Amino acid sequence: MKSGVILTFWSLWICLAVARVGAADPQPAPPAVRLSPGLAEAPLAKRLNPVASGVGAGSIPGWREYVMGDPSSEEQMYLEYINRARALPWEEGFLLATSTDPEIQFTYQFFGTDLQRVVDEIAQYPPQPPLAFESRLIDIARSHSEYMLRNAVQEHEERDPATGAVLNTTSSRLLGTGYPLSAGGESVYAYAKSPLEGHASFEVDWGYGDGGVQRPPGHRDSNHEGAFRELGVGVVRGTRSRVTPPVTNVVGTNVVITPAVTNTVGPSLVTLDFGSRADLQPMVTGVVYYDFNTNGFYDVDEGVPGVRVEGQTSGWFAQTRSSGGFAIPGVEGTQTIRFLSGDRELGARSVTVIVGKNVKQDFVLPYGGTRVQGPTSASSVGLNVFRVEPVLGASGYEWASMRWEAFSGVEGAEDGGVRFQFSGLNGWDPVKLGTPASGTRSFQLVHTNGLDQILQFKPIVRPSAGSEIRFKSFLGYTSTNQITSVEVSTNGIQWATILQERGRGISVAPSGSYLARSVSLASWVGVDLRVRFRFFVEPVEGARFYSQTQPSFGWSLDDIQFINSQLGTEPATHALAVGEPFVFKGSTGGRYELKARPRFGDLVLPYSLPLVVEFSPTAVASGIVVVEGIGRNDSGQMVINFALTSGVAREWLLQGRASMSDAWQTVSGAVFVDRGNGRLSWVHTPPAGNFFYRVMAR
Repeated sequence: MKSGVILTFWSLWICLAVARVGAADPQPAPPAVRLSPGLAEAPLAKRLNPVASGVGAGSIPGWREYVMGDPSSEEQMYLEYINRARALPWEEGFLLATSTDPEIQFTYQFFGTDLQRVVDEIAQYPPQPPLAFESRLIDIARSHSEYMLRNAVQEHEERDPATGAVLNTTSSRLLGTGYPLSAGGESVYAYAKSPLEGHASFEVDWGYGDGGVQRPPGHRDSNHEGAFRELGVGVVRGTRSRVTPPVTNVVGTNVVITPAVTNTVGPSLVTLDFGSRADLQPMVTGVVYYDFNTNGFYDVDEGVPGVRVEGQTSGWFAQTRSSGGFAIPGVEGTQTIRFLSGDRELGARSVTVIVGKNVKQDFVLPYGGTRVQGPTSASSVGLNVFRVEPVLGASGYEWASMRWEAFSGVEGAEDGGVRFQFSGLNGWDPVKLGTPASGTRSFQLVHTNGLDQILQFKPIVRPSAGSEIRFKSFLGYTSTNQITSVEVSTNGIQWATILQERGRGISVAPSGSYLARSVSLASWVGVDLRVRFRFFVEPVEGARFYSQTQPSFGWSLDDIQFINSQLGTEPATHALAVGEPFVFKGSTGGRYELKARPRFGDLVLPYSLPLVVEFSPTAVASGIVVVEGIGRNDSGQMVINFALTSGVAREWLLQGRASMSDAWQTVSGAVFVDRGNGRLSWVHTPPAGNFFYRVMAR
């Protein structure tokens, strides 16, 4: 159920409400209410505290900072959808009517929404300037969404849960913040599945009215109202239920029982608070973002925070918020808007501002990925410091390491199959003595329960030219419904079959020896693969299989080889904070690959191309050493804090001398302290008199 309110100079309108369809049927709408200005300002038990205005001191003399609040990326998403609808109403109706979102389509069907009529109706709205975020409106919108979640309700009034007394209304909330309201309104929806579905609930305004739409479509009217200039969006995530107990009434001689009703709100609750004020300057608003999914539109977690947006003519600036959004007051005429990161200009755009009308100017940044920076020859015994190339706006990073070596020898079961993972039959050990192709052990997969029996190779396989998988196969007593399969996967979820063999059939004796099998990996050159051997029963009605476990039953494997392939082992993944280096040393010498990827909120992007690093005990010292501080501790000892900011150091030395003319000597008795992440310390009790220190790496 959603509900809408329009507050004008003269009255407060509460539009019809409609339940969001899901596991439960829609609920009745609250009654329409009209309030006079006097009632709208009547004192109530609860008012939100006034919030600070959106003006702050600029970091550069002469500049004024505008702060619009700090919307989340989901709240920004609602504003972007509404502004898209205001700019091109005829396109918005078509986009929503043809949406493939299953939640939206289900609701259309439930209410019997006439989509062609919706498209035609939305197309009748005239284009309107964009809305801009306003901090006080954001605060009251969030507060009301939190109230709805806390009490598992969908309504505009906030009530005392114990007494039912009204604590505040839309009008008292809007006016109680000090916002100089000249026109305003509110829409609420307590059953949103996503920002797109929530936006559709307001813009389509689905419900029980004629054509499956609320009549009048008050929420849609608010989205397109030209008198509105600013908006607060409050999105709260969560699910909560409220049970209305059963009611028993006696009607004449009959007992009528109204059953208990459970109302569950969530998973997302949203409040839209629209506003306008007489003294409002035209606003330049927009969002700075990366178009990661290349759809030409802002999406959740694509925004770039911390970009400075300057209006060259107006003298106003803003820092993009956590959502990537911004707003600054504009002045009439054409002016240049600059986008900066520190002292570096990212770009500039020209906008034309008309009195009384906001203007939208987005800035889309190109995304070039990231990579690990550091030495390509590193120490297997010392310290190696690496960094991730920064990506503007990233909230964090992940880096991963993998050791790579050329495959050699054969993989049998002589070592107990330590490089294989088995699944499918509890208590069954696929490593068997006797009847191998070579040595003393082999792998045997059998069906005692009809479930898939899977033997997966743990290392990652990277094929090169001429690569293939070779192995020895013994197919024992098997039915034609028992099938052997060699499969590969790039993600461990979807698997592709590259070799398959059907069982021999009932009463067909197996051959007396292993047969050589091979399959080409030419289609996967340079691709990192997972490899598994799967023995399964064909999923058909009446399928038969042998359940015996003697050596002459099932599928036996031995002497597995990956020809012309590299194997990746020792995989590890780590989180990394913005601006932090990381330390890595391979467990042994050899070749490792280090790669990284940025995180934007909950969005994690693909890994970069890897940095290939050769580790050895003789790697040459390199990099930058920075002394972070020198001082005495409580014991009077000298503490020298320093850091290897990047590069390699196999060994650290602390040297000293009593005068500038003396030769440097290694200091004895000094204690070395590793503080982590490339940060180090020397602690030493100095001799009497002057003494000079230096830190050396080699």
